[in-house]
Amino acid sequence: MFKAQIYQMGLMAHIYYSGYMAENEELDEKAMEKLEKDFKENVYNIASSERCALHGIYKMASLGISPDKPGKILKYFRQIQIEEIRRKLSYIEHLSWTAYMLTSGVLPIDVEKMDSYAYKRESELNKEGEMKFNDWKEKKAGVITRHPLLVSSSYQRGLPKKSWSMFSKKERESLDELDKVSYAIYLWYKKNKTRFCQEFMDAMDALNKVIGQMTDLKRKEEIQILQKELEVTGKKCIDEMCEETFAQDRKNIMKCNTLLDNMKSRVREDTLLSEGKSSQKDIESRKRDLADSIEQNIENVQHILRPVFDSYKDRDFKQADENLIWASLDLLG
Repeated sequence: MFKAQIYQMGLMAHIYYSGYMAENEELDEKAMEKLEKDFKENVYNIASSERCALHGIYKMASLGISPDKPGKILKYFRQIQIEEIRRKLSYIEHLSWTAYMLTSGVLPIDVEKMDSYAYKRESELNKEGEMKFNDWKEKKAGVITRHPLLVSSSYQRGLPKKSWSMFSKKERESLDELDKVSYAIYLWYKKNKTRFCQEFMDAMDALNKVIGQMTDLKRKEEIQILQKELEVTGKKCIDEMCEETFAQDRKNIMKCNTLLDNMKSRVREDTLLSEGKSSQKDIESRKRDLADSIEQNIENVQHILRPVFDSYKDRDFKQADENLIWASLDLLG
């Protein structure tokens, strides 16, 4: 029972850290399932998030609040209303996470090296037989080996709360290491935005060509409608990314994921090709080959959109740590 409770606390921490902190954010069942799937299949997500959840107890104790006495949540809530206390607890959260990572064998890596590993395919497959990928952290066999956020921090908050696009060089030079890394990660995504757009449009062209081989006109039209909607919505997601910090509409991201899922499900249905005069065996073989080809192209589009959909691309990581201070009310309640 205790283990199940810690797991649930860890899952909640993972959801908060994934950016679902807004008061008016609606987390539907499908999004919740995806978050839990991402959480369960990654040992780092589970261990790091459970550490974060349990560390809430120590944060509370550091303020002189006993976790074993009644009234602890109200006392903690009143304390974290004070900005200076929240900043100190956020700093402690980063120290706790850093200690956990370093003692787990993870090493620091400079953001400037992201080009060499970010979003690259790995040769190994995950439990479901799908290809493993890096993200903005360096991984080997799905395990994080080097992490750009393993840097020092401070109580001070230096990043603007809204737009980062007009942040001056002089202002950037005054930042501490964690704020500098947050901003450098944002710049990496911004710098690569044009490339993401071109790769997306090229992948959509390739997908359109292979869909064009379908001879069942009704099914072909259904998939092409989904494809056109995906192209418009995906382009909108790319246009929005890194223009104004936190301005990307999550609903468009969720819509793209739904469209991709719907296309995949249609591909595996039986009527990709009209039967014509070919033998049944020949038709089945051609159906499988065409379905595989379309599915591979859809997966390629999904892979190209991964950095576009990544919620860490414009993240103030000190603010993320502060969000976890508020989240402790949920995790400990």
